[in-house]
Amino acid sequence: MGIDDAYLSVRELAQAVDWVHHGVPEGRAKLAAILSNACDDFQRAIYYALAGRGVVEMLDTLDWLAALLKARGLVAARLNRKRITRRDLVSPYVAEEPDGPLVSPDAGFELGAAWSADRGPTPH
Repeated sequence: MGIDDAYLSVRELAQAVDWVHHGVPEGRAKLAAILSNACDDFQRAIYYALAGRGVVEMLDTLDWLAALLKARGLVAARLNRKRITRRDLVSPYVAEEPDGPLVSPDAGFELGAAWSADRGPTPH
């Protein structure tokens, strides 16, 4: 995933999850569109890696990941300004499209139990 694309993708996913959590009418449609996108499974993989942990923990983790990706982008920009060559990213995927069934783009999807049962923040 490209440097800018990864950061923006995580931000977009976090916004959709936040909107669903806060009852914003467009939230479910946005999340359904992300999870049913046939051209890229980066956001879907992140969502399902976090699904079931509770929405607050999911949002905290997405914020943490966005901060890491932003820092990665700042380092890349600094290297670019200094004309320091960096290696191209190598895609871990063997195909251009995701493998397996996609989520329905229907915004009327059911929310799982994890959306209403939250453990709260985990101690560090």
